[in-house]
Amino acid sequence: ASPTAVPPVEPDNAHEYSAEGVEAFTLYAIEVINYAYRTNDVTYLEQIKSDDCQFCDRTVAQLTVIGEAEGRIEGGQMSPGSLSITGPTAGVQTSAGADVEISASTTINGNGNVTDQQPARAVYFIFNLVREGEAWKLQEVLRA
Repeated sequence: ASPTAVPPVEPDNAHEYSAEGVEAFTLYAIEVINYAYRTNDVTYLEQIKSDDCQFCDRTVAQLTVIGEAEGRIEGGQMSPGSLSITGPTAGVQTSAGADVEISASTTINGNGNVTDQQPARAVYFIFNLVREGEAWKLQEVLRA
């Protein structure tokens, strides 16, 4: 875990009911996921996820196990490219499609042994959002 990692700061417009709000929230969600991978701190991810976000739940569980074993993931950071926003429109899934570059990653266990390595890769993700009260929540992250 990186003790010098700066926690993500939510943009003021991240919960606006607009395409700009969807974009701001999506970019913030990517920062939150990156922060969780750098630090094993899933607090921010738990704050922005909906109750039924399976991607979020898997990520929280994985990073919690790694953290409890005093392991870490080095790399694996997402760098978003262009976003394609759908919504918000009543009756239509609000989402942001994103071209994302993911840096190479190495998972290291508490004993300092490498347990997994992933190459750098380009991925297209769809970030589905749901409205809860006056806030956006991450409903799911799907690899397209």
